[in-house]
Amino acid sequence: MSGLPVVLDVEGRLCVVIGGGRAGSLKAQALVAAGADLRVIDPGPLDPAPLDHARIDHRRRRSRAGDGDGAFLVVIATDDEAVNEAAAADAERQGALVLRADLPERGSVRFPAVLRAGRVTVAIDTDGASPTLAAWLRDRIADRSQGWAELADWATANRPVTTEQLARHHENMTGENLAGERAGAES
Repeated sequence: MSGLPVVLDVEGRLCVVIGGGRAGSLKAQALVAAGADLRVIDPGPLDPAPLDHARIDHRRRRSRAGDGDGAFLVVIATDDEAVNEAAAADAERQGALVLRADLPERGSVRFPAVLRAGRVTVAIDTDGASPTLAAWLRDRIADRSQGWAELADWATANRPVTTEQLARHHENMTGENLAGERAGAES
């Protein structure tokens, strides 16, 4: 499933995670970090527990119809295919965006592997085929992100800025030109 990469503003919006195992808990952590009003539906504890428990309305029970009512986004991450199907159908009827952890191609959104460096956000997606590959690629890119936060701050303060000005400022900051060569190094 190809898709259109976008940045989704969930701050202050109700997002529901159905399933509190590893997949659901990791999605819950990402949503809390993005400022969502989060409700988790799962009879057990979240695993691993998100860092900010106070911002989570954890309803310790099994999923039922209507759990996604009023939600902007519903993440479905149980290990029960029948529950996942019913929750997805219910959320879609309500007009919510749906992320299916078990079958990414059956949802309307996916969470990519994300690298943040200040104002810079890089997202890697593999059309749901391999989250492990997406994370591995993100980690390789992270090795090259030195100075990106400062560069973004500089570019913001100097808008509009040309590509040539960005490249020159980046090289002055890090000694690395945008072609990836160290200043003064011989090829």
